[in-house]
Amino acid sequence: MYTSAEPCPMCAAASYWAGIERIFYGATVDDALEYGGFDDSMIFAQLRHPTTKPDASRSANSPS
Repeated sequence: MYTSAEPCPMCAAASYWAGIERIFYGATVDDALEYGGFDDSMIFAQLRHPTTKPDASRSANSPS
């Protein structure tokens, strides 16, 4: 896929699920912020947070 800017998280996920193997872009996330005022850095920061696995030994109906 060829695009003008680096995909946002939603577009990146859609590309992944569509099976698109390579994305070529002309502008980075930083470029989009500097020249277009488009800032999705908070979404990328959220995606970098570690996740925790739920405790599989406890069912949803069991008391805490």
